[in-house]
Amino acid sequence: MDIGVVLHISINGKPRLNWRVVKIDDALRRAFLDMRDTVARIIENGDDPGPASSCPRTCPFYGVCHGQ
Repeated sequence: MDIGVVLHISINGKPRLNWRVVKIDDALRRAFLDMRDTVARIIENGDDPGPASSCPRTCPFYGVCHGQ
């Protein structure tokens, strides 16, 4: 398939869906598959990747990840 849908679900009060159709080339497909495989390894091994280096203080989970 050379077409995909990016779906963003935001839940702030009531659920809201935003979506867009995107053209998928080989580079995007490969990047997606690499990320999928990385996430699968993290789940399978129970590894904790730690907080993101660019985690904003406004993140609702900031206290969980940073022990506050």
